[in-house]
Order: sequence, then C-alpha cells, then structure tokens
Amino acid sequence: MAMSEMKRQNMIKQLTETIGEEAAEALMESIPPFDWHQIATKDDLTRALQAQTAEVNSQFAQVNSQFGQVHGEIKRVTGELLIAIASLTEKLAEQTATHATEMAAMSDKMNAMSDRISRKVDRAFYWAAGIVVAVAVAVAGAAATGTAPF
Repeated sequence: MAMSEMKRQNMIKQLTETIGEEAAEALMESIPPFDWHQIATKDDLTRALQAQTAEVNSQFAQVNSQFGQVHGEIKRVTGELLIAIASLTEKLAEQTATHATEMAAMSDKMNAMSDRISRKVDRAFYWAAGIVVAVAVAVAGAAATGTAPF
C-alpha cells in the first residue's frame, strides 16, 4: 500500500528526533515515495522487452508476407503482360506477312496490267503509224497521178 504524504512527514519527524536530521534525510531518500510494487525489476524489463521484440518480429513477419504476396502478384501480372505482348507481336507479324503477300500480289497484278496496257499502246501506235503511212502513201500517189485520193 502506498504511503500517504502525511504518514511520510510523520515518519521523517520521528526519525529526525530518533537518529538525527542528516541520517533521517538519508534514510527517507532511500525509501521511494510510491509503493514498492510499482518498481520494475530487471526481470520485469527483460520480459517486457521480450514481449515487445516478439510483437515487432510478428509485425515484420506479416509485412514480409504481404510483400511476398505483392511480389507474387507483380510477377503474375508481368507474366500476363509478357504473354499479351507476345500474342500481339505474333498477330502483328502475321498481319504484316499477310499484307506483304497481298501487296506483292497487287504489285504483280499492276505489273501485268501495265504490260497489257503497254502492249495495247504499242499496237495502237503501230496502227496509227500504219494509218499515217497509208494515208501518206495514198496522198503521195494521188499527188503523183494528179487524182484525189479520197
């Protein structure tokens, strides 16, 4: 039980009368002004420190576990992204190959059409040249004979 301040003052007075003021002060300074049960021992502090250490270790274990979960989730998402990127890259390559094939086919068609047009233009040129020569020959023959060619 804690000593009341009144009891403490009475004790100081009686001690001073019995053993003297200096000895009474020295003795009273060695007696705490609170209940002895409130004093923590080294064992009390060791147990408190061990309990605190256990709590901190438990919290760190939880944090490490959560970091592990987050790390696993990041790995999973990264894997999914890599798969998606690979799939899109493959589709892009397929489409590029398809378009290249289509472009080559179109180029071949355009070259074939260009060749046909060129041959038709050549034929038309030869026909026109032939007609011009024929007309020129007819005009020259008519001029030589003095008759109208047409």
